[in-house]
Amino acid sequence: MNSMKNIDLVGTTIMKNLLKSILVFATSIAGLNSVQGQIVVDQASTTNEVEQLVENVLLGSCVTATNVTYTGPASASGTFDATGTSFTMQNGILLTTGSANGAIGPDDVGNFSVDQNRGGDVDLTVLAGETTNDAVVLEFDFVPEDDTLTFRYVFASEEYPEWVGSEFNDVFGFFVAGPGISGPFTSPGGFPAGSANIALIPGTTTPVAINNVNNGDDGNGPCENCAYYLENTNNDIQYDGYTTVLTAQVVVQPCQTYHIRLAIADAGDNDWDSGVFLEAGSFTSGGGITVDFTDASIAESCSDQYIVFSRVNLSNNSNPIGATYSIAGSAEAGVDYDMFPTSVTIPAGQDTVMIPISVFLDNLNESTETIIVNMDQPPCDCQAPGSASIDVIDNQVRLAVTTTGETTICLGQSTSLTADVTGSFAPYSGAWDNGAPAGENVSVSPTTTTTYTYTASDACGGQTETSSETITVIRPDFTTNDSSQCLDVNSFAFTNTGASGGTVSHSWTFGDGNSSTQENPTHTYAADGTFTVTHNVTFTATGCTATATASVTVFPEPTITASVDADVICSGGTEGAISTSISGGTAGFGYVWTPGGQTTTSISGLGVGTYNIVVTDANGCTDSASGMVNQVDPENPTITCPATANISMDAGVCTSSASIGVPDTDDNCGVATTVVDNPGPYSLGTTTVTWTVTDDNGNTATCSQDVVVTDDENPTIVGCPSDINITPASSDCSPEVTWDIPQ
Repeated sequence: MNSMKNIDLVGTTIMKNLLKSILVFATSIAGLNSVQGQIVVDQASTTNEVEQLVENVLLGSCVTATNVTYTGPASASGTFDATGTSFTMQNGILLTTGSANGAIGPDDVGNFSVDQNRGGDVDLTVLAGETTNDAVVLEFDFVPEDDTLTFRYVFASEEYPEWVGSEFNDVFGFFVAGPGISGPFTSPGGFPAGSANIALIPGTTTPVAINNVNNGDDGNGPCENCAYYLENTNNDIQYDGYTTVLTAQVVVQPCQTYHIRLAIADAGDNDWDSGVFLEAGSFTSGGGITVDFTDASIAESCSDQYIVFSRVNLSNNSNPIGATYSIAGSAEAGVDYDMFPTSVTIPAGQDTVMIPISVFLDNLNESTETIIVNMDQPPCDCQAPGSASIDVIDNQVRLAVTTTGETTICLGQSTSLTADVTGSFAPYSGAWDNGAPAGENVSVSPTTTTTYTYTASDACGGQTETSSETITVIRPDFTTNDSSQCLDVNSFAFTNTGASGGTVSHSWTFGDGNSSTQENPTHTYAADGTFTVTHNVTFTATGCTATATASVTVFPEPTITASVDADVICSGGTEGAISTSISGGTAGFGYVWTPGGQTTTSISGLGVGTYNIVVTDANGCTDSASGMVNQVDPENPTITCPATANISMDAGVCTSSASIGVPDTDDNCGVATTVVDNPGPYSLGTTTVTWTVTDDNGNTATCSQDVVVTDDENPTIVGCPSDINITPASSDCSPEVTWDIPQ
């Protein structure tokens, strides 16, 4: 609004109120979408409540405050807590020109105002160069105990950024009066040199105010110490803008009385509130280190106590701090206790450092001795250096532990352990290990042989002693060579892995009515099923028995039968086939044929030969069978003999060697031979011959054929005699005649 910076106050106020109305609407709409985590404010309800905040909240280390007074409405002040938000200061006191609750975010009203209708402050009017209104002042006397007073603060305002450069230059000041300080601002009686404002821009004498710390009236410059300015983008608070955390600082004379006025006011009007946040515990004049012990005494052999070096209460711990000290007392360092360093440093961010005290057990009869720590520097300059002491108590009797316990039990039994602690200093602390219950006298039920150790310490932990008891547990553990086997080949071996030797005896039951007294028996089951094996181990000295069981399973065997479904008919044929059937076993069978490697229940396309099959069920149990494929030709060959063979005798002989023909033959696999029982020559007359045909597989067939031999050749006469002429005698009517028969 640079065009309005030079108009008169009335006109500017009118324009400011118009802008206020516009911003109420605009920022309320924007605020609907910008609510985040906000600071928590506890607004004061009485003036006395505000005054108590100085002592209860603001003061830090090495400073005291008195004569606290507050001028202004109680509601304009209170405390704030920004834990969990991104606001730059966590907690402290809040002074405002309106109401403390008005500081609560989000930044949803661009011109938040609470008009208190109060006047201003003369010193703030000087700083602002404008008339001030709604002034709030918190003031008190204080005595610093070191040479520098500091505290941290944040200034925030609704005037940002719209009224930067205008007469609405809301302002605050921290006015200090006292020894060594003079200034142009007012001071109460007793402080004649006036007061100085220490709310300054770092490294300058320029007061912190709207017109001195900003980034222009639109947030884009020109920059006026804008390194110390933040625009409110996180909505943790209501104010539109605020400074970074700044530190007010003034050099003072320790132990002298000073007065401070913490004041804030509106400038130019009563609108658009501002506030100053004062960090809790930051009002401090430094602080050194105090010393103490964690207890009033420590016994010999103990190391349970500490020297505690601490920062002065509420002092700032952002930087490391160191101090030196000396050791005194009747106890002798290096003889009665470990030596200490003579300086200490408390690191940044840390409030204490503890150094352990270790006192020796010297076995001497001594009276009580002391260790004294004397600081070389005071915790605050107005105080004497700190000192602390601790008594060293004599300890002549060493700690001792005695334990008892039964040495051998059976699995499942309990036994008692006892411990008795004496010597050194009570009360004692102690415990059994390996899971034993708490206490000196306990009952335990170990499942394996176990050594229990009781560890006891004296009251300070300086002496520790132990005593042990070993409890041997008779166990019946055993293993088997297998948890399941197939019936045909089952042989279970049971191996004792528990107690053994002459102090124990063994007995076994196998779940099928059989038993054994061997330590490591074997057993074969006659039937399939699941059986419970029980192993009993008896400790002969007490008669106690420990028992263990396990289950073994005997699987039923499968039985496979191979059936030849088809043989080979002809030589070289592959029409053979074999199928199988299974009984028993457990479903989920696998098959392997040899030769061939087939994995089916049946096979075909086989030649002559023997085929073996192995079946394996789901439990791995097996059986085997075989089938032999033979060559079997059920079909005889066929033969048709020739017709009757009519043949003539061979020339000159009475037999015939003529061909009688060949029969017709046939066979499904092939004819091997065709033979005739009489191949000739054939005699005159009729001869019946038999033809036999044999196929490749030895099957035969026969037929008969008649062979008729005819004598078609006329006989011949050779040497026919000559004619014989016979004249019979008259008296012989039958004469005899002799002649040669012709050939």
